[in-house]
Amino acid sequence: MFSAIKQSAPALRTLSLRQYGTSAPKVTDNMIALTAMIEGRRLPVLGRVGKNLADTLNDCNGVVKSGGGPTWMSQCYGNEAHVSITEDFAMVVPPLNEDDADWLYWDVALPGTIGPLSRLASKIQLTPEMNGMTFAVHPMQSQNFN
Repeated sequence: MFSAIKQSAPALRTLSLRQYGTSAPKVTDNMIALTAMIEGRRLPVLGRVGKNLADTLNDCNGVVKSGGGPTWMSQCYGNEAHVSITEDFAMVVPPLNEDDADWLYWDVALPGTIGPLSRLASKIQLTPEMNGMTFAVHPMQSQNFN
């Protein structure tokens, strides 16, 4: 069995070189640089193309906390966050649909914090065009179901 694998190795190597050219894609080829504004601080965030912004923020240990102080991410709603994008990226990020706007208004955002550039972080799929995007992360309603 091992000899069969050894014999097919040159064919596999040729296949992978044909598929990727002279080198395989790197993880960094799918990464974009973002900046999160939280309580007036600019925090660098590295995002993976294809992942949504809420999951990206959740993966950033210590950047967005959901305990002690304002609630930035909702664990009750699957790691949701209320974010506002800058005007220069408004054409790249899809607008809120009616259901998402209702959810943001009634369940997620604090009163008076929703604006025309407000979005649900889970609805923002990262794309290469979002490289360099700055967004604000707003405090959320606390979900206390006791």
